[in-house]
This record gives sequence, C-alpha cells and structure tokens, in this order.
Amino acid sequence: MTNEQTDCDVVIVQQAEARASAELMAADAQLAWRQDLKITAERELAAARRHSETAKIKWRSLADATAAAKAQARKLTAPTDPCPWCQHASPYLTDADNPMIQITCEKCGACGPLMANETAAVEAWNRIGNDTERPNAT
Repeated sequence: MTNEQTDCDVVIVQQAEARASAELMAADAQLAWRQDLKITAERELAAARRHSETAKIKWRSLADATAAAKAQARKLTAPTDPCPWCQHASPYLTDADNPMIQITCEKCGACGPLMANETAAVEAWNRIGNDTERPNAT
C-alpha cells in the first residue's frame, strides 16, 4: 500500500467515526428529550389525580351539606298554596342556622322571604301565589 492510500483510509475512518459520534450525540439528545417528556407527563398525571381527589372531597362535602339541610327541613303545620313557579304541592320549612325561617319548594328550590315565624312565612308564601304579578309557571 502506498502512503496516499493509507492517508485516504485514515480520512475515511475519521469521517465514519465523526458520523457515528454525531449520530450518537443526536440519539442521546433525543433520549434526553423523551425522558423530559416522560417526566412532564408523569407530573401532569399526578396533578390530574390530585385534582380528581380534591373534586371527590368537595362533592362529598356538598352531599353532606345537602343531607344536613334536608335534615333541618321541617314539614309545615299550616296549609300552603302550591309553588307559584312550578305548582308543586309540597313546600317545606327551613331554618338553617338562622333565627329567621322561610318556605322552600321541594321540587324547584324556590324560596319565600325570610320571616320571624312559621305563620308569617306561610302568609308570605301564599301572597306570592296570589299577587297580580305572579311568576309564570314552568
């Protein structure tokens, strides 16, 4: 072999090594990017799970509050008119943490004004249904 051939072979080998090194660096960079992407996805999944658990806790609290409010509701002793909004015939008396009481429709949730006693609350509820500007029934 001549020196020229040997030099040429050395150059070819160096070029091949340089290409292999560049490909290895590109593969390392891609691997690092994928690992970063995986870490980001894992963090987002963990955040979504925490959010889901928080939402479940809030819904449980809401359900407990609703159950407590229904437990505080009392049946009326005086007769009342049906709900002026939905015509449902079973309103109930509520006195949730308040010295004032009001009548609430069991079906649509409409509330009468806060009054000092049951008799006044019933009268106010019945007046809503008898007013000339009675709300439209749905």
